[in-house]
Amino acid sequence: MAGIKLIHIPYKGTGAIVAVLSGEVASGITFPPALPHVQSGRLRGLPSRRDSRAQFPNLPTVDDRV
Repeated sequence: MAGIKLIHIPYKGTGAIVAVLSGEVASGITFPPALPHVQSGRLRGLPSRRDSRAQFPNLPTVDDRV
């Protein structure tokens, strides 16, 4: 729809967070392990699903009910 091309790069453990923080990759999809970095401002959180609201109360939510 949006014409965005993504490449899946699997990481073990919290390697994806380290890759995003170091600039190795531009973005990542990780939730609970990223919380301290989002709260400190080192990572910017994007809108989250309604069910992750408890972990990320300051992020806007996306209603995924279609």
